[in-house]
Amino acid sequence: MVDPGRVRPWRGLARDETMLTPQSRRDLINSIADDGQRVAAIVRPVFDDAHFLYEIIAGSRRLAAVAQLRATTRPDLRLLVRVEMVDDEAAYRLADLDQRACLPLAPINRARSYARALDEIYSGDQGRMADQLQLGEDELAAMLMVARIPEPVVAAFAAPDDLTLDTALALARRSAEPDGLHLLATATQIAMAQAARRADGQPPYPADEVLRLLDPAAQAAAPTMTRGTPIRVEVTTLASRELVIRLTPRKAMSVKNYRLLIEAMLAGAGDAGFIVSLAEDDSDDPSP
Repeated sequence: MVDPGRVRPWRGLARDETMLTPQSRRDLINSIADDGQRVAAIVRPVFDDAHFLYEIIAGSRRLAAVAQLRATTRPDLRLLVRVEMVDDEAAYRLADLDQRACLPLAPINRARSYARALDEIYSGDQGRMADQLQLGEDELAAMLMVARIPEPVVAAFAAPDDLTLDTALALARRSAEPDGLHLLATATQIAMAQAARRADGQPPYPADEVLRLLDPAAQAAAPTMTRGTPIRVEVTTLASRELVIRLTPRKAMSVKNYRLLIEAMLAGAGDAGFIVSLAEDDSDDPSP
């Protein structure tokens, strides 16, 4: 048994932060308060920080629940732990098994955890990682594809759990296709609308509505634009209240594709904290 304040999360954990709120762990808190902690959390010793004795490998929800009870109604409560001396690969395998067996992660969060682990723990060896985690190589490849979904596409949904694995995989593939810029621009607009609805106390758009809004993006994108088309960007006027740039693609582009490019640029500016919008033109676009 150990003071939960002397236990830190391991950097390899992938638990959703939203699952660690008092509301989301209420059932577990009530269970521990009534019957005690029945399942030990798995930890390993810490040697690089005198404030902590252990870091948790499996059982982050149990740690959060015990810490919540200790801070409120049970100041004497301690965390039941099982100490393991394991390296990072073995620790990640234990953490992944625990997360799959308990409260599963949203696919996008699990995918991002796998992508980080592939780079930081498995040195890019996808085959070894799949073998260690007892995953098919195709299954791991699909999860790594999901990890590449741009953040604005994820933010278009009310919660990570709204993105099922099949939906996330389809969007990841679309993000890598020629209409990916249009998808990104549309998703950014939806994400801004979702944030506005939350700020106004309104319910967010459900997943079905978000998918409906995203679907026309594939139909609207012009097929003449290809990824990797070289485009020269030149600043022609730079003043305190005016910036004029010239975009010169190596190949001819339609007005519609210019608009897709600008929308994607504005989406990137929005991610950087700028409040920007594309002024609407009343003229008809004669381009295909």
